[in-house]
Amino acid sequence: MVYHGIDFDPPALGASCRKHQIARFSSFGSILGADFRPGSDVDLRIPQDLSQYFRQKVLHEAKMLYAA
Repeated sequence: MVYHGIDFDPPALGASCRKHQIARFSSFGSILGADFRPGSDVDLRIPQDLSQYFRQKVLHEAKMLYAA
């Protein structure tokens, strides 16, 4: 599927999601509508509670930037 010239390859996305134990992966925002522009970002959502791989990776690599 192609949105605004960006090719989202479902088989490749599915393989990557399975590899990293991601049960859900979605896009939202301007990429889905007519207001997308060349300088727009692409918003992607991976529910954090569904990916143990990314949770472990983030916890391992995280650097504290602020703590009250």
